[in-house]
Amino acid sequence: MASAILNRKNSKGFLTVEFSVAILISVAFSVMFFCIAFTLSSAFVAQYIAFSVGRIYSGGHINVAEQEVLARKKFTKIMAAPGVGKLFTQGWFSLGYDTPAFRSGAGGEIFNDYTSASQDGIRLAATGVRLLFGTKLLNLKLGPLGSTNPNDEPMTAKVTGFMLRNPTQDECQKFFKVENRHRALIEIDSRFGIYDTQSGSNPKYFAMEDNGC
Repeated sequence: MASAILNRKNSKGFLTVEFSVAILISVAFSVMFFCIAFTLSSAFVAQYIAFSVGRIYSGGHINVAEQEVLARKKFTKIMAAPGVGKLFTQGWFSLGYDTPAFRSGAGGEIFNDYTSASQDGIRLAATGVRLLFGTKLLNLKLGPLGSTNPNDEPMTAKVTGFMLRNPTQDECQKFFKVENRHRALIEIDSRFGIYDTQSGSNPKYFAMEDNGC
């Protein structure tokens, strides 16, 4: 009888301890899920920035170098915006250029990390930008649950935006030359060979831009 009374006295406050532990674990999970959701939302914004910069870079201009200048101006303008700028400069998240940041061409120059979509191994002549997204918000120490980054390694991800590129002005002017476009036209069908009065040229043919390159 005395032993039962003693055990009942020793169990006082046990539910309070369980409730406190449950509250701590619930708070830890809530913080973790909030950080994950906020990080994914910021990564979505970073992906949109990569798309916007890549779209500028893929557009036709005088040459590829000028396209890169415009793309860098676009990135600077976006990062200077009040909302976006604060998102990536307040310390929780970061966004910058990868090395190299602007990639274009064919045959593997674009993104070597991606496999070719075609069976013959030839990549599409796409172009774009790759940014480096970093987060410190996921470096959490959740008490009894431990740390989310025990090795204290940088948490980064590469954000890519690329698409089929448009020809530059230099490429269009080169394409408009008689020896290039004329040869391409007469080689479409053998019937067009009668217009090939001279090797690589035709006095009846002249170049005329139609804004379609």
